[in-house]
Amino acid sequence: MRIIVCPHELAMGGSQMNAIELAAAVRDRGHEVVIYASAGALADRVDELGLELVTSPAGNRLSLAWARGLIALTRSFEPDLIHTYEWAPSLGAAYGVRQLLATPQIMTVLSMDVPDFLPADVPLIVGTRALAAQIQWHDDVYVMEPPIDTDADRTGDVEAARRRLGMPADALIISVVCRMTDELGKASGVEAAIDAVSSLAGEFPIRLLVVGDGPALSRIRERAERVNAQAGRLVVECSGQMNDASDAYESADVVVGMGSSILRAMSFGKPVIVQGDTGFTRLLTPETVDEFLWRGFYGIGGNGAADLIPALRSVLSQPSLRSDLSAWNRDLVTARFSLSGAADTLERLYRRVADVPHRRAQSTLSLSQSLARLAKFHISRAVRTRIPS
Repeated sequence: MRIIVCPHELAMGGSQMNAIELAAAVRDRGHEVVIYASAGALADRVDELGLELVTSPAGNRLSLAWARGLIALTRSFEPDLIHTYEWAPSLGAAYGVRQLLATPQIMTVLSMDVPDFLPADVPLIVGTRALAAQIQWHDDVYVMEPPIDTDADRTGDVEAARRRLGMPADALIISVVCRMTDELGKASGVEAAIDAVSSLAGEFPIRLLVVGDGPALSRIRERAERVNAQAGRLVVECSGQMNDASDAYESADVVVGMGSSILRAMSFGKPVIVQGDTGFTRLLTPETVDEFLWRGFYGIGGNGAADLIPALRSVLSQPSLRSDLSAWNRDLVTARFSLSGAADTLERLYRRVADVPHRRAQSTLSLSQSLARLAKFHISRAVRTRIPS
């Protein structure tokens, strides 16, 4: 098969990394795959994996230029199928190549909610069973939990990773790897981690490593500087963006975060504490895992640093607990979230979708309904923005 894969951007992020690594895994099964996306930090990863990259116009939002570029690529590459990730590329492809050229399409949304303005006749992949159960407006929904390259992401030499990062060998390292944004409570989760480490710095030889870039990074760095000044030593280190964050995971004694970052930490065999929006915090254990397997490694509601402090204290003070959770996490992610298994599933879906003939009348009706819901969404958002609280 010939496949075009469209991540919504190539900035660092879980959805984009999943799109790229799955594309490479499908390519390794004998298919021809091209990535179509705007330039970004993950372009190096695309090149490293030996994938062809066709650069789209800049930006990660729906645009006429992006759609025209995809149409031109489709005419030259003649794919059997287009796989889009997140809502903007999915709409751009549905309104463009799928409707004009009758090219089969499948879309993946790994966000914590799925907008109802996506076309209901384009097969949809989501990342959790909870999301699939909530989607009543779409009949062709598949669940594919975010995969992890468990062969590449595994602990090899912790001491070497710490040396490369300049981390002390005897410190207890807590790593956070995410985009520094207020979306989904990511930045507030990092701030909670900084506050928790500040409270625990007198009890443990602790170091918090914060990895990632984004609009909230300057605010987070200021908070880290205040904590370091108060402690009189380096307690929080904000490294900024790492194109390859493997050393941040491997050097850690425990990882705090959400989504695919948690899964990657588990693949490295690390204890993990799952964060979410509005202060959600929970240690992943055999007793708590079922809720995360249902809704994803995320949650809503909690007490932020007040919940994180005892969770960290419990893990940091018990080496045996860290060891047990490390082994259990690695076993779980290897058995359930492997990249190889996900690629097998995706290959079957590709063949199924590519074999379904395009029904133009049905597609036109679906796109009309999608456009109406999209307009309603934008009008509602504009009204909320203008009405003072």
